[in-house]
Amino acid sequence: MALPFERQAGQPACRFSLDDAGLTRRRWLGRFASTAMLAPALAGGLAACMGTPLRDQPWARYAPMLFDVHRDGQRQAWLFGTLHVGTATMLPWPAAVDEALAGSGPIAIEIDSARHWQALVEGFRPHVELPDGLTLDALLPETLVGEVRRHFGWGEREWRALRRRQPWWVANFRFGTADDREQQARRDWGIEQALLRQARTEGRPITELETVDEHIEGLAGGSLDEQCQQFTVWFDDARHRGRLLRDMLAAWRTGNAATLEALKDRLWGDERQLTSLRQRFFTARDQRITQRLVRLIEQAPALPPRRPVFAAIGAFHLVGPDSVPALLAKQGFDVRSMDADIGEIDANDAISG
Repeated sequence: MALPFERQAGQPACRFSLDDAGLTRRRWLGRFASTAMLAPALAGGLAACMGTPLRDQPWARYAPMLFDVHRDGQRQAWLFGTLHVGTATMLPWPAAVDEALAGSGPIAIEIDSARHWQALVEGFRPHVELPDGLTLDALLPETLVGEVRRHFGWGEREWRALRRRQPWWVANFRFGTADDREQQARRDWGIEQALLRQARTEGRPITELETVDEHIEGLAGGSLDEQCQQFTVWFDDARHRGRLLRDMLAAWRTGNAATLEALKDRLWGDERQLTSLRQRFFTARDQRITQRLVRLIEQAPALPPRRPVFAAIGAFHLVGPDSVPALLAKQGFDVRSMDADIGEIDANDAISG
């Protein structure tokens, strides 16, 4: 099927404009979302963090997404929605999360980026530079290039350093806004890194649900046409709104699945738009992640004391019709959203197979 942004003879790869229908008011995710996996954990520990933990702030309802997964009347797993970056106030997490973790067996995560850092560097390297003889000036409309440069204040020197980069890389690592910087989010404060540190200290088994190659393909494997579309959509939001990180952190803190799903739809498309981008970023990956999580669950001993899997997965993978909870429900699991703030299951949020 031909895509609406498919290149025609003599046209730039990215033919649509920022004002095309369906492209306005979409949110930028950029350097603080899935591609945060590209950077190693920064030095230092959470013990040195400053600030009041969210659970101790009276103004903040601290209830990140936590799902209780049952089958045949037995708890099989917990799903905990994480962020790849965090702030100094995120730990300690709510007591319900601590309790679920303490009663679990294996820990499952998407991928341990610190452990595979060198392999990720080498794997992403071919996806950073454009093919010989190609530049962003040739791929993108001249008007779009001009608007991007004016918005970010990129002069000739800065543009020369960027024009040979692939569009996905520029969108992810150069579209940051002043509001993003004010959030002071860091990768070593991300929930996954804290969880991994705790699991290693306790000697808990850790299972990865993605391979290095799959992770790279999901984040940087798109065609140049697809990358141009992503570049345009994310710049449009950075220019018009530029508060994605603030909105994402607030939605994660309160377990607001509806807001997270809306952010996901605007950035990667819903059933009507940007379907190839969403397929690569989420749908295909979540199908693999779910299959491996089910295998991990089925490998657990059937006789007591059976300890459920604790799966820490990016929050965007836990919302939407192509999410891990929805896919588990299709395989006969009963997936219930648990209020991590007060430790009560909300029966209205149950997803049954």
